Order: sequence, then C-alpha cells, then structure tokens
Amino acid sequence: MKNIKKHIKKVLPIGMFLATCIGIVVLSCDNPDYEALNRVPAIEQLTINSINPSTGDIGTLVEVKGTNFSVSPANNKVSINDLAVTVTEASDSILTIKIPEGATSGNIVISHGSFTANGPAFSVVDIPTISDVDPSRAAIGDVITITGTKFSTTLSDNIVVINGLPAIVTDATETSITTTVPEGSVVGFGDVTVTVAGQLATSSGFIVEPAITELNPLMGVIGTEVTITGTSFGSTIADNIVTFTGSSGEAIPAVVTAATETSITTSVPQGAFTGPISITVNNVTITSDEFVIDQAPVTIIMEISIEEDNVESIDGEMDLDSGDLELGELSSSSHDSAPIIGLRFANLEVPQGAVISNATIQFTADTNSDANPVELTIYCESTDDAAPYTETLFNLTDRGRTTASVVWTITEEWTRDDRGPSQQTVDLSSVIQEIIDRPNWVSGNSLNIIMVPTGVSATVTSTSIGREAEGFTTSTPGDTPELTLTYDQ
Repeated sequence: MKNIKKHIKKVLPIGMFLATCIGIVVLSCDNPDYEALNRVPAIEQLTINSINPSTGDIGTLVEVKGTNFSVSPANNKVSINDLAVTVTEASDSILTIKIPEGATSGNIVISHGSFTANGPAFSVVDIPTISDVDPSRAAIGDVITITGTKFSTTLSDNIVVINGLPAIVTDATETSITTTVPEGSVVGFGDVTVTVAGQLATSSGFIVEPAITELNPLMGVIGTEVTITGTSFGSTIADNIVTFTGSSGEAIPAVVTAATETSITTSVPQGAFTGPISITVNNVTITSDEFVIDQAPVTIIMEISIEEDNVESIDGEMDLDSGDLELGELSSSSHDSAPIIGLRFANLEVPQGAVISNATIQFTADTNSDANPVELTIYCESTDDAAPYTETLFNLTDRGRTTASVVWTITEEWTRDDRGPSQQTVDLSSVIQEIIDRPNWVSGNSLNIIMVPTGVSATVTSTSIGREAEGFTTSTPGDTPELTLTYDQ
C-alpha cells in the first residue's frame, strides 16, 4: 500500500504537466489570434511592373513599381549587372533606388527572401550639365564660354543652340565649350542648350543684345543729328528707345527719326549732358561710349521790375522808393555819407554749380556828371535765397556779404539818359559764382547785389560829385537796372 502511494506521488506531477501541455496545444490550435500573432509571414514571389525613368546618369533616382517588396529597404537586394544598388525608400509596391558609381546599362534585379524578379533594363548614359555661361549677355558674333560636365571632346558631338539658333563650336573639352552667338539671333532673353549623344543640358536667362559700333559725330550741341551704327537694332523706329544722359545721370529721351537693324538716326535732346547714349531693344538696354555735349553758353537778362527791389540805405535807414540811385554821392544834405545800394534780382534761373563766365549790371544815367572818380565795392548777400527788402532799420547793412568782391571805379563823365559801357559795372562773375556754388542754391532763387561806397567815395561831402542812376519806376521801366549773366552748362 505504501508503495502504491509513493508511485502515485511520483506519477501525479508528471500527469498534471502533460495535461497542461495538451491544453495549451489544444487552445493554440483553436485560437486564431494566437496564430496571427506568432506565425512568421510567408514571402511570396516578387514582380516588377515598371521603372521610371528608364534612362539616366550615375546618381539617378529610379522608382521601381511592383508587388511583394519588403517594407524594409535593407531586405530588398537590388542590382544592375551584378552591381549592388542602394534602396533609399521602400513599400510593398514601390522601391526608390539610386544608380551607383560604376553602373552600366542592364536589367534591374530585385531579390527578397528566396524569390528574385528580373525587371526592365535601365540605360546608363552620360547626361551633360551646364554650370555657367560667360558672358551672360552678348551680341551677334561675340565669343561665349559654356562651362559644365560631360561634354564631348569631339567638336561635332556637341550640338549648341543659343536662343533657338544653332551655334558653331570652335573648341571643346569635357568641361568647357567655346562658341559664338550666331547670325540672325533675335535680341532678348533665351536659353543656351548643349546636346551630347541625344542628352540635353539647358541654361536659361542668356541675353542676346544689340551692339553699338560707332557714333557719328562723337560730340555736338543740342539738336545735333547723331547716327548710331551697330547690329541687332529694331528694324522700325518704334522698336528702338534712345536716351541721352541728363545733368544728374538721368535718362533724357531722344526722338528716333530713322531706323534699320544696323543704323539709328536721332538728335541731341534738350537737357542732354555729356555721357553715354543708351539704346533699348526688346527690353534689352546697351550703352555707348561717352558722347560729348558741346554746351553753348547760356545768357540771361534780368531787370529790376518793382521799386522795392532797388533800394538805398543811409546810416541804416531804408529807402524803398527812391526812384534814382546815388552812386558815391550824398542823397540829401541831411546825411553825411553816400548810400549803400541794394539790388535784388528775383527768380534767377541759373543751375546750382553752373560756371559763371560773365556778369554785369547795366544802369541808365539819371543826370549829367563830371569826371570825378567814384569807387564802389560790390558784394552779393551770402544767402541761398535773398529775402525782399523791408523798411526795418539796418535791413540792408546787417545782411551778410560774400567773401568775394569786386571794385567798380567810375571815371567817365555821364550824360543824362546814357545807357552804355560807361554805365555798366565791371565783371561780377566771381562774386555771383560764390552764391551759385552754395550747396542749397536752387535755380529760381533770388540774388541780392550790395554796392558799398569805398575809397574816394567812403567819405563824401555836399560838394562831391558822384553818379546818379535811374532806379525802377513805372513811368520809365526801360531805364531800370539790368543784370546780364552768362554761364556754361
């Protein structure tokens, strides 16, 4: 009995273990979730349906479409002519592969597990590239250099087209082609292409431009007719835009009167200064060498036109309606000095910085006088734009004066109503130049001339005989003081 119990104790654990294992097996066979979770998926036969592109250079990315690829790139073994190919992306139906260095044309082969698929052929070709075109704009006949890769060293194997026209190749290496812009090229923007063994490389944005070969004449004045000779101009007047250079570098439009593809006729427009001539055809602009404008001097004549613009100041007192101007003599017995004369010329149209070549003021004699000398030192008011005179005490004498001055000495007798060289000042150009050269002087500003008795006229008496000139009056406007000024543009 004891032996039976001992046997049962030995057998029972073994039986329980066997029962548990049987239960697990039965449960596993009856549970589909367990099977789905633990079964290794079967690898099925691969297929390759297409590749895109089917032609390319080393490094080309190729998309391979098919079925039953591995979603893990490393599990897809791809080759071309037994040379391993890298898989960069993978799904069960699309692989992206990169053609490796050293590859030659051949079929794409893919293996996964124990299955292999032989796909379409991929053709490895040398595709040229263009990295630079120098220069980037040129005229017909100009030489250009195309830099890139995989050109042919045989001239005829490189087919070059510039803006739609074939160009002649004059030199070639694997990385450089020399050619010229072909005859008949149309001015404008376009492409440069190189084709080698049927493979095309393109560079966009090349500009065919017109060319200027001659200006006739090379200099002229406003209105001078100018003939511009060159190539690739517009064949009609409207196709050509011509401009000259303005005083500040701005474009001054010129009128085109005749045009062919090799010649343009125009004339120098008002406002033109020395500088290049520009021609625009099909939105492409070129410039010539410098065309010299031989500027004719400009002479302007300005008269005092209101009484308040020719004044006298005696001991600081202002006289705005004297009617006549005492030059180096007393204006009345109540004063013991000759007056300072002020002449304001309003709206003087002289450009800033213009070179004053001559300037004088013409007076008209108001009375007869003898030959006693008179001396006046003449200044300008040192301001950008002279303000009108007022009756305020010292309004004229307190105004600043230029550093430059000139002395006018009158020794001739004057006869009433004379208006000639004896009644004309010396040249005032150096004095006025100081004002015109001021940075803030603007054409149209006003200029103030100040005439101060000096020398023999600094101390006068009632018996001193000076000169007396007409001021502006409405009754005799033709006798008014008159400024004549000449400047070079």
